[in-house]
Amino acid sequence: MNNNLIILLSSLLIRCRLSTPIYRDCLEALFFNSYNTSTYNIQPIANGNIAEVKCSFLNGDIIEMEIGNDVQQNVKLKSSTKKIININYSTLTYEELRELIQFSKNCSQEMALQAVEASPKSYSFQFLDGTNHLLNSAKDGICKCIITQPCETNAANSCPMSGNLDYNKNFNLNGKLAVLSERLPLIRTSYGDLNDPGEWAKHTIQPLKCHNEMHNKIKLLLTAKCSMDIGVLVDRNKETCLKLDQSSIYLSYYSNKIIKIVSSSDKNLMVTVYSKLENGGILVCKQDENNLHFNCGERANRLLTIHIYAKTLISICEIEE
Repeated sequence: MNNNLIILLSSLLIRCRLSTPIYRDCLEALFFNSYNTSTYNIQPIANGNIAEVKCSFLNGDIIEMEIGNDVQQNVKLKSSTKKIININYSTLTYEELRELIQFSKNCSQEMALQAVEASPKSYSFQFLDGTNHLLNSAKDGICKCIITQPCETNAANSCPMSGNLDYNKNFNLNGKLAVLSERLPLIRTSYGDLNDPGEWAKHTIQPLKCHNEMHNKIKLLLTAKCSMDIGVLVDRNKETCLKLDQSSIYLSYYSNKIIKIVSSSDKNLMVTVYSKLENGGILVCKQDENNLHFNCGERANRLLTIHIYAKTLISICEIEE
């Protein structure tokens, strides 16, 4: 194969990779793909890492996000020193992972853990919010076992084990992690040393799954006109526009808190973007001095209200993130 052909094929390959759509979250991915369940490229923070995330649209207007981890699953673990395993989720940093799941209503994660001749007091589990739980000292509910399945049939709500000595226990656990949803996912396990001849541990850590309520990406709240196709504002096409002439519209827009409005004349538009806070207050998003770029900050809710007033005849073509 000659060098020119190699260069051409490499160029085509790069273009194909770059042309793969990238979305901020599962809501956006599903919105632009007719709500088809699939694995999408998700970038929670602008210019950050891109992760493969499975996005599903479930019954009852619920979106499910599923992201896998890099754990070697169901492998017998041995170590002459403390066995610590850090868990990563796709390509994301922990900051990006927090951004991805921060608005999720309900997250869950399952785990299977088997150990032979173990010292359970040395088994600990760290979660994304920084908390640590011991194997038999979960702190968030009635179940004291870090894995919930035994608690369904165990009156003591502790992990069932066999073995006469504290450092020579056998157990086989399987179920959901028994912590509050907001602590997930599991990011580190520690099993002490596993160096005795018959001592070992084995685990399977399932993907993190989180559920969100379905929101319309954009919704018309109030306008003087009887009908208006606001879908053109989120169709990723700057050639399709909405015309306003000395009139106002109010929109709700589900966003990642940084937006840009593309129009034919920024100077003849008055735009206010704000977010309703959980305490009942209102946070007005900060606007750049010379353009229609808005940053709503960390305190803002993702459901924004946008008020647009056109002083003259103006085309509004896109709302971008």
